[in-house]
Amino acid sequence: WADPRIKVILTDREPARPKAGRIYVATASGRPTFGYLVCPCGCRETLHLRFLPNRFPRWDIAIEGNGVVSLMPSVWRQVGCRSHFILKRGKIHWC
Repeated sequence: WADPRIKVILTDREPARPKAGRIYVATASGRPTFGYLVCPCGCRETLHLRFLPNRFPRWDIAIEGNGVVSLMPSVWRQVGCRSHFILKRGKIHWC
């Protein structure tokens, strides 16, 4: 597991300049809709994640009361750096 933990930032839109080590979670009506995460490999690409039902690809997100975040399933980039990782309890686990 890599350190430090990924921090959750709740927002209402995509960040103009996202920072590494954070996942920005956009919400609508109190529910997560999209997520934005700078690729943890260091390539600096912003990954766009969907939490909407009936969309593909889509991820489930769990945010615990203390702000610890997990994503399911893994994130696997098919282009660029081709990173493949799991975000579980705020930590990156490389596949």
